[in-house]
Amino acid sequence: MANRVLKTDKKDSGSSSENKFNIKSILIIAAIVLVLWWLNERVVPGVLNGNEESPVAEQSEAQDSDVAVEVEKTTQPVDTGEKECSQEVQAEQPEKLDDVKSIGGVNVPSRVGDNQIVEHSVYVLSYNNTHEQADWVFYKLTKSMINGQTIRSNDFREDPMVKLVTASTDDYRGSGYSRGHLCPSADIRTDEEANSETFYMSNMSPQLSEFNGGIWNDLEGQVRHWARKHNEVWVATGPVLKKGLKKIGRNTKVSVPELYYKIVYSSKSGGRMIAFVMPNEDCEGHTYDEYVVTVDEIEEMTGIDFFPGVANEASLESKTGSLGWWN
Repeated sequence: MANRVLKTDKKDSGSSSENKFNIKSILIIAAIVLVLWWLNERVVPGVLNGNEESPVAEQSEAQDSDVAVEVEKTTQPVDTGEKECSQEVQAEQPEKLDDVKSIGGVNVPSRVGDNQIVEHSVYVLSYNNTHEQADWVFYKLTKSMINGQTIRSNDFREDPMVKLVTASTDDYRGSGYSRGHLCPSADIRTDEEANSETFYMSNMSPQLSEFNGGIWNDLEGQVRHWARKHNEVWVATGPVLKKGLKKIGRNTKVSVPELYYKIVYSSKSGGRMIAFVMPNEDCEGHTYDEYVVTVDEIEEMTGIDFFPGVANEASLESKTGSLGWWN
C-alpha cells in the first residue's frame, strides 16, 4: 500500500512538471505570435506602403531631397523679366552708333548697305569693311573749331568704335601711299581729344603723297576759309569706292581709290552747295576749281544720298556751285 502511494506520487510529480513545461511553451509561442502579429499589423504594412521608414532610409531621403532642391534651384530658371526688359530697352533706344540722324540740324548722308555708322565727338562716318575705309565722313565745321589752339596729335591708331577689324598703320607702311585724312586734323583744333579722333585709321584713305599734300590739301584749306567767312558749313567727303580697285595692306586689304569727292553746304541765302571730284594723282599745274561738279553727279557715282531733306535739296544738288558766292 505504501509502495503504491509512493508510485502514485512520483507519477503526479512527473505530470506536474510536464504541465509546467507545456504552459511555458504555450506562453512563449503566444508571445512569439503576438510579436509577429504586431509586426505584421504595424511595421510590415508601413514598410510595404512607404508610410514608415527606418531612420537610415529617412536620413538618406532627406539628403537626396536636399540635393534635389539644390538642383532644382540651380537648374530652374527664375523669371526676373530681364530678357523682356532688355528687349524693350533695345526697341526704345536703338544702338547709338546706328542712331545718328543729323549734326547741327543737317541730316547725315544715307547709309551704304549695312555698313556701320560710327559717331565721334565732332564727326560721323560710315565704315566699309570691304574696302577698309569710310564710305563717307560728315561733320559741321565752324570758325571756332578752326581757330582753336590745339596742335596736331599725330597719334595714328585703329578706331576702337568700329565693330570689326580696321586698317592699321602697318597696312600703309611701304605701300607708297599716305594716310590721307578725310576729316582734316587742321579742321578740329577745339581740344586735344577731338583732334586725336581725326587720327583714327577709319578716317584715313590711301592717297598719293603728291595728291595728299597738293591739290587735296589746297581744297581743305579753302573749305576752312569758307567756314571762317560764313561762320559754319557742313562737309561730306570720302573716296569713290567700287569693285576692282588696287589693294594695299599687310594685315588687311585696303582699297586704293581712284577718285575722291568733297561736298560743302551752307544754310545761308536759302542754302548753297559746292562739290568736287578729284583724281588720286599728282595734279600739279591744276587748281581745285577745275574739278567742280554737281552733287547729283557724285550721288550717281557713289549711290549715296547727300544732305537728304535740306531745303531746296533737288535744286541745289542739280546745279554746279558758284565759287564766286563762296569766295
